[in-house]
This record gives sequence, structure tokens and C-alpha cells, in this order.
Amino acid sequence: MNARMANRIIFFLSILGLGVAGFLWYAHVTGVNIPCGATNDCEAVNSSPWATVGGPNGLPTSALGFGLYLLIAILAFYRTVANRTGMVGLLVWALVLVGVGVSSWLTWIEVDVLHKICKWCVSSYAILLLMLVVASMERVFVLRGAWK
Repeated sequence: MNARMANRIIFFLSILGLGVAGFLWYAHVTGVNIPCGATNDCEAVNSSPWATVGGPNGLPTSALGFGLYLLIAILAFYRTVANRTGMVGLLVWALVLVGVGVSSWLTWIEVDVLHKICKWCVSSYAILLLMLVVASMERVFVLRGAWK
């Protein structure tokens, strides 16, 4: 795997993340039922106090996730067009790291506080974890000078 392939994987994963976060945002705003298998855990998580920032009528956390995935997709696209790996790659890595941190905290809230598991939320978390692995591998190889 080279820097170009790592960037393409990150771009692809960010598009998947946009789909997941976009659907959760839409479901939060419209109140549409979230398909979640045999349980209603996704509904419970998406309507919990932790599903918004700034109170019950605040910004949905899924909107923040959508914004994060969109920014990462734009930066990955820019890296392809501008053929840049340096600071833009570092910025992507930092954004993904922040996303994993926030998703880790929200997943802990799901499991330990709400005692519910939202499969959509966990899939977003898994996407971010995969992005972190790829972005970290790229950072290591860039620092070692193996990728230009």
C-alpha cells in the first residue's frame, strides 16, 4: 500500500461515513424509525440527551459526524488533486483521531449509561477506527520516508 492507496481508502471510508451519519442526522431531525434489527436500541440512543450538543433542541451529534466525514472527504480529494501528502495528511490523521476519541466516548455512553447499542453508531465508530489505522500507517511510512 502506498500513500495514494491510503488516501483512496480514507476517501472511500469517508463517503461510507457520510452515508451513515447523514442517515442518522435525517432520522434525528425527522423522527423516522431507524432500522436496528430486533431491538429499538438505535431509537433510544438517537433520542437520548447525548444525541445532541447544546440541549434537547441543540445540534445533533450525527450532524457533527457528517461534518467531520465531509471535511475528511474534501481533504482526501484535495490531496489527490494537489498531489499532497504532508500537512494535509497530518490534518486528516488529527481529524480522524478526534473523531475516534469522540466516538469512543459516545460508545461508552451507549454501553455503560444507556445500556443500548446502536448498530448504526457502532458502524460509524468502526469506519473511524479503520480510517485511523490507515491514516496512522500512512503517517508512520511518511515519517520513515518510505512514502513521498
